[in-house]
Amino acid sequence: DPVITATAGANGTITPSGSVTVKSGADQTFAIQPNSGYVVSKVLVDGTDVGTVTSYTFKNVMSNHTIEAVFAKAEGKPTNPFVDVAEGAYYYDPVLWAVANGITSGVDATHFEPEGTCTRAHAVTFLWRASGQPEPKTTNMPFRDVKPGSYYEKAVLWAVENKITNGTGTTTFSQDENCTRPQIVPFHWRRQGHPSATDSTHPYPAIPPAPHQA
Repeated sequence: DPVITATAGANGTITPSGSVTVKSGADQTFAIQPNSGYVVSKVLVDGTDVGTVTSYTFKNVMSNHTIEAVFAKAEGKPTNPFVDVAEGAYYYDPVLWAVANGITSGVDATHFEPEGTCTRAHAVTFLWRASGQPEPKTTNMPFRDVKPGSYYEKAVLWAVENKITNGTGTTTFSQDENCTRPQIVPFHWRRQGHPSATDSTHPYPAIPPAPHQA
C-alpha cells in the first residue's frame, strides 16, 4: 500500500501526521491547523505549492506522496473584542493597542464603553500600565481614601513616588471622581519629566485653573 509522508513546520499541525499508509485507490484527507497568532503560509504537495489551504485531499492514491505545511506569523489588524468599538472610530486603533499591551481590558469581555467616564483611578492606572506596571518602591500611602488591595493602589503609589500626582488634598486622591481634561494632561506631562513647550503660545482660549491639584 502507498504511504503519504505528512509533516508540519513550527507553529502549527497537520493531521494525520508522519508516515500515513493508505489503501491503494483510496482517498486521504489532511487537516492543517496553525497555532494561535499564526497562519498557513503554504502547503507543499510532492514539492509543489498548492496554496494556503487548511485541508487537502489526495484522491485515488496509487503511489507514495509527501505533504508539508508551512506556517508564518499572522500580520494585519488585531482582533477587536469590543462590540461597541466600531472600525473607523477615531479611538479604534488606540483601544486595540491598549488591549494588546495590557493597558485596558474594557468594562467587560465585549464592551469598552467608549462614551463612559474615566475616573482618576482609571487615568492613573492606564498610565502606570503603559509604563510597564513598575513596582512602587514604597508602601507608604499618603491618601486615606485609596483602598488597600485595590486595582489602582500600586498605580497611585507609583504616581506619588514619581511626582505624577499630588492628590486633591494632603490626604485625599479622590479616585472615584471624574478625571477632567485639565487633570489628565498634567499626569502625562509630569510622567514625561515636565517638558517645556517649544512655543509659549497655544491655540486654545484661556483655560481656567483646575479645581483640584490633580
